Amino acid sequence: MKKHFWITIASCLSLFLTLFIPSNIHAQAESSHIEKIDGTFIQPWLYMTYDEEQWDNEMQALKEVGIDYLIMGDVANHNSDGTWTVYYPSKLDYLSDYIAYDALEPLLYYCEKYDIKLYLGMGLDCAWNSDIVSEAGRKANQTYMKQCNEITTELYNQYKSRYPNTYYGFYFVTELYNTLYMDTDTGIDAYADSLDEMFTMVIENCNALDESMPLLFSPYVNIFGYGYASVNIDRFTEYWSDVLSRIPFRNGDMICPQDSCGGGGMDVAHLAEWTKAYQNAVDRSNKNRGTTLLLGTNAEMFVQPDAERMTAPHGVSYSGIKNVRDFTTRLETAKPFVDALFCFAYPHHYQCH
Repeated sequence: MKKHFWITIASCLSLFLTLFIPSNIHAQAESSHIEKIDGTFIQPWLYMTYDEEQWDNEMQALKEVGIDYLIMGDVANHNSDGTWTVYYPSKLDYLSDYIAYDALEPLLYYCEKYDIKLYLGMGLDCAWNSDIVSEAGRKANQTYMKQCNEITTELYNQYKSRYPNTYYGFYFVTELYNTLYMDTDTGIDAYADSLDEMFTMVIENCNALDESMPLLFSPYVNIFGYGYASVNIDRFTEYWSDVLSRIPFRNGDMICPQDSCGGGGMDVAHLAEWTKAYQNAVDRSNKNRGTTLLLGTNAEMFVQPDAERMTAPHGVSYSGIKNVRDFTTRLETAKPFVDALFCFAYPHHYQCH
């Protein structure tokens, strides 16, 4: 068994280096200052058919790069047509008819086996349109957060007692971004007030369940604007300082922004400047709030799909993959400003098996 394991690891490493590291940059990759990745996301479609051997291979590979935390956000997704896609055996009346399969039990089991901590999502409204300022938008988001709390409570009651050391934290799935509301004082105030309302509903429920379990969320950024995003870094810093100061974050909660270099909203040349802006906002808010919100980075390992990949047969990745030098360069760039290194997503893009 041990012989087979080491042969597998050697084969994976050889394939990994061949595919992702051109020979002329082996030295740079080997001299990377990134010694470990703290955590990664994982999605249920990847492991839905895993057998025991595949699970062991997966988890051993994660441990090899130092991963201590997994984030699985897809527990229950509210689709734009009003249906749900649910990945655990829910008894909630609006979810129970839409169960796809149980993606949580095997994930929790193997996370426990390999001593990996798991953040679970709180439910996602896939049609969320970021309208949190209008009266109708605020009411819709109150309903949304109520559903998140119901889902989180059910997950906690179903899994925490059975996996007390593995079910580690809560993942706020909705992806925030550098909205145009950042460009005016009234816009910042309105958006910050609405986000405070949303997060406070969720955090109060988390505290009622288990105040020791941290909350993590992962906004993205688009520094090129494209007509929907603010490109003013000073306003960006002011906005996040205000938002994070208002929300009652606890010690150990984390904002873990996507570096957005895979999705096309950021490039390596600007990454340090904008990560520093997040750090400034977090530091200011911690001083104002009196608790320690952590800052992570979530390095994207994919390349935004092109036309050829979008028409590829099912089963072939619709995204390209960032090479190792690009990936480690971004982690090294962000590392001086952050408390933790996460990525999206090591199992999906860098696993050879």
